Amino acid sequence: MSTMQQQPARTRRSFTDGLKRDAVTMAFDEGQRIVDVTRQLWVGDGTLGNRVRQERVNRGVRAGWTI
Repeated sequence: MSTMQQQPARTRRSFTDGLKRDAVTMAFDEGQRIVDVTRQLWVGDGTLGNRVRQERVNRGVRAGWTI
């Protein structure tokens, strides 16, 4: 018999659109480093990096598909 217990499922955090927009503004418009913004807002750096990359595409700063 196994004595291992299953770990409870982790809940996925969700962020408001306003927080996402503010984080991108801090990193993109204000020129703060992504890692500094993520530390301030407790957001994953990969997540914010993806959003900043997409914002660069949307604004025409970087080539790619716009959303």
